[in-house]
Amino acid sequence: MPSRPSKIGGVSWALRALHGLWPWDIWIKRELSNHENAPLLPSSVGNVLQDQSDFRHDRWSQRLRKVVQGCARWPLRTFRKVQTFLIRNGTKLLIIFVPLGLLAGSLPSDPTLVLVLNFLGIMALAPLLAFATKKLSSNVCFTLGQLINAVLGNAMEMIICIAALRIGQVDIIQWSIVGSITSYILLVLRCCFGVSGMLQLEQTLNFTAASTMLSLMAVALASLILPATLYTVLQKSAADTADAILGLSRGVAIILLVLFCIYQYFQQKSPTNFFDVEQPEEQGELQSAKMMDLKYFVAMIAFIFLITILIGMMSVCADNLVGSIDSVLQRTRITQGFIGFVFLPMVGSTAAPSKAVITAYNNRLDRAIDVVITNVMQITLFVMPSVVLLGWAIDQPMQLEFGFLETLCFFLGVFVVSLLVHDRKINYLGGAVCIAIYFMIALTMYFYPDDQNVWPGDQNRD
Repeated sequence: MPSRPSKIGGVSWALRALHGLWPWDIWIKRELSNHENAPLLPSSVGNVLQDQSDFRHDRWSQRLRKVVQGCARWPLRTFRKVQTFLIRNGTKLLIIFVPLGLLAGSLPSDPTLVLVLNFLGIMALAPLLAFATKKLSSNVCFTLGQLINAVLGNAMEMIICIAALRIGQVDIIQWSIVGSITSYILLVLRCCFGVSGMLQLEQTLNFTAASTMLSLMAVALASLILPATLYTVLQKSAADTADAILGLSRGVAIILLVLFCIYQYFQQKSPTNFFDVEQPEEQGELQSAKMMDLKYFVAMIAFIFLITILIGMMSVCADNLVGSIDSVLQRTRITQGFIGFVFLPMVGSTAAPSKAVITAYNNRLDRAIDVVITNVMQITLFVMPSVVLLGWAIDQPMQLEFGFLETLCFFLGVFVVSLLVHDRKINYLGGAVCIAIYFMIALTMYFYPDDQNVWPGDQNRD
């Protein structure tokens, strides 16, 4: 029976025969040969140490080979997942408009053509960004996944606001924010109530869901009404009034960001009983273990790279789209309020509304309302204050003092939804009321002149 050193030596030489041609194998063996200290030890002990060193070297060689193979394999698998998603997704035909929109924006082109091509290009990229965000959040722990969804969930709205802020289009930003929030609480909720009413004539909402939705919407409404109220009661010069409103807006923005952090912490600490959302008991441990696996780590890096590319392309498309709005307004009878309230929210919100409607159709209305509330809170508590603070950083006076019509439209949306859900019973008739209010507001935007969006009695508004 061979001794233990001979066993180890046999295994070691067998593995080295298979892997000895790798470059790092040759380098490690050369380094080992330069540090021989056999004369200081008995021959048997020296052989054991040498064989153990060779065995450890072969083991690390195999691990390194797996790293290289994983780095080569999993990006390809990520590419195949994206390819499969594009094949199954209905917006795959719009991908062709992405290079066309980028080309039209870089060359002298008709502004209307630039706007339409980049609009269709963003519509094609938005579902792909939502898919990559979902895959990235599924490869990390639960807390980090929630944070990724919170930051990237409304990335398109943030990109459009930043593009408009860079060129000083503050009115477009305000219309876009109010339009996004109003479309969620009126149009998307209406669709959820409608498809849910197709299954049951009347449904009862979760008390926690209804009360929390109303309280958070009240916070969003207060963030718009308070600066507007201060603007109407100040009886000073225009410059002093603007400085006061700007200071109040920045202070409110900081408060909203702190509330956003508290809201995210609350959601993470009570994921199973807030909106009756089912979560696996060991989901956090499972995802933490997945993060330690090499293949999931490489897949995570691949999706981060994909998200970076998508955000870059969407930023260029958003710059082209926002930059062509003024020229389109001069050539057509479309008002700035209509583009900001109706058109831009359609660009920024594509994946989340469809997810909410599908969830409601599957008879999970509380979960659908959770999707709507989450997106409304992300816009109100994260996107809006972030744009205000970003304008502060780049010296652009972005205020939370919206125009009279924007504040009134937002108040009507919150008021109508509050009346519909206060008794926790909803049906498709309530959904029809919501969509009727939304289309009346959109029609008002189409005919409302841009230079008349002032508060009653105000003659000094710029």
